[in-house]
Amino acid sequence: MQKVQGRMSHIDSLRGLAALLVVWAHVSETFLKLSPSVAAKGTGLYDLSHDADFGRIGVVLFFAVSGFVIPNSFSGGITIGTKTFLIRRFFRLFPLFWFSMLLAIVFLYLIPARPIENSRIMANVTMIPEFLGFKPLLGLYWTLAIELVFYGICLALFRLRLNNNAWVLALLSAAFFGVFIFGLAELDRKWLGFVIESRLTYNCSFLGVMFWGAVYRQWYDKKGSCLTGLITVSTFVILIPGISSLLKHFPSGSDITVTTFAITQIVPVALFILGTSLFKVRHRIFSWTGEISYSLYLLHPIVFQSLFSVIKKSQIDWLMSMHLSIYLIASITISCLVAAITFRLVEQPASRLGKALSTKKLHI
Repeated sequence: MQKVQGRMSHIDSLRGLAALLVVWAHVSETFLKLSPSVAAKGTGLYDLSHDADFGRIGVVLFFAVSGFVIPNSFSGGITIGTKTFLIRRFFRLFPLFWFSMLLAIVFLYLIPARPIENSRIMANVTMIPEFLGFKPLLGLYWTLAIELVFYGICLALFRLRLNNNAWVLALLSAAFFGVFIFGLAELDRKWLGFVIESRLTYNCSFLGVMFWGAVYRQWYDKKGSCLTGLITVSTFVILIPGISSLLKHFPSGSDITVTTFAITQIVPVALFILGTSLFKVRHRIFSWTGEISYSLYLLHPIVFQSLFSVIKKSQIDWLMSMHLSIYLIASITISCLVAAITFRLVEQPASRLGKALSTKKLHI
């Protein structure tokens, strides 16, 4: 299996794809509002992203990759393994997160003179502001809180020596999706003709996907008829909401909300399976995008919103009336450049420090 810097290159490629889908969704939605001239030149890029909900597809794909990687990353005895995991995950996530917070405060709040409370900033420092009753500084921060919950559960499983138990992982995946499906039914007795209003219900679907990814990893590494049957059943369980939605409304397609929901349940799972089996993309460009995907994910809103603000304030007609594709390409290019810089100057050094400290701890 080809690796890039000790990583699975095709898994990095899936991360890169997930990040680019999220960027596409956010940029197209924002720049379409720049001026009427932008929409007049064509809304196809936005329509495609909006109708298929590229943002949610990207997020679900991210979570599937996390499930694939995290439970399998524990090693050593319970005490040493716990310390190693906590130290390395802390330095993997928080330094870059805090750096993105600083940039967001400067470029999206202080310079535009938008009000921001100190209490909100302090709550965001924890990475779980919504749990404390505060809004995230950047809307996409909500996904990081779900990651932390997943890490906590995985750590508990490791301490019970169950983090690589496919049956336990499959049970957790089914349990979280059971809560999700029950919550949807409670929201609307017409079954899946709904708008998701419950954050708990919504988040359970993501945790279910993450544990499905963990089950998939067990099958991926070990194969065997028993694991094949288990991952087949587990995959069917997480696809129940999407499949039921399509069956309920097909072929009329009367409710675009329901159709979009079905797409965001089925497509990322299909992309993940294809990307780890039939179409393993290992090209350096794609795997590199995956390597910087955390930086790209956190920093792209700061890049494109700053770019949007500068163009809007310029009031230069030609600059405000280009095709949406131009703004999308410019935003992706600049975001990747900024992400590459922060990956090299912030993310990599922090990760190396975490590894060094965890190793040092082991020898104390």
